[in-house]
Amino acid sequence: LPPAEDDASRHRITIAAHPAIFGQFQEALNAFEETNPDISISLSLKPLTADGARAALDSGVADIAYFHAFGPGDDIEHSHYCWSENLVLFIGAQHPLAEQPHVDAGDLDDIQPLLPDPANPLRPIIEHMLGMAGIVWDLPAMESDQLFNVMTAVQKGAGYFPAFGPTARDFGKMPGVRRIAFAGLLPQVEIRQALRADEDPDSLTASLADYLRR
Repeated sequence: LPPAEDDASRHRITIAAHPAIFGQFQEALNAFEETNPDISISLSLKPLTADGARAALDSGVADIAYFHAFGPGDDIEHSHYCWSENLVLFIGAQHPLAEQPHVDAGDLDDIQPLLPDPANPLRPIIEHMLGMAGIVWDLPAMESDQLFNVMTAVQKGAGYFPAFGPTARDFGKMPGVRRIAFAGLLPQVEIRQALRADEDPDSLTASLADYLRR
């Protein structure tokens, strides 16, 4: 159906962001919409790497894109840093590693990870972070996006569960699991925001992007 006449006159903005990232700025977005009724905002809820964000912006699929980055090589020119999320490792409360004050990568050599489903776009990000931490693994003990099933498997000692962001915060509240006291700093992933290269810095889109970073 064609847009209603009043809707057709509104300034349209599309934001691409993973649902977990969107949750971080949803309230700010709602506030911006309330004070700017002349805009129409739509969302593309999927995780993006720098390459994916660049493609979405260049093709016009998105006007603002949030993406995961590990450093300058994963960046987009003129993007903005928003925040960082650390990798966290969880294990069953009854597992011997749960009580150790220091656990290094070698302690995990004989333990299998529980990973997101292979089709989950966050899977390669987690695998990359495990590699950055020097953690070596062969086959996962489980591949699932169902946190309850993962929690049950971790409680039973199936292996350790690596996570970051809201997933890590939610999983850490579940019974029967403990955070592994990993020696040293576990890697982190940056959340960055970028606009279309041809975007006017004084436009409503640029104003919205700036507002969401506050």
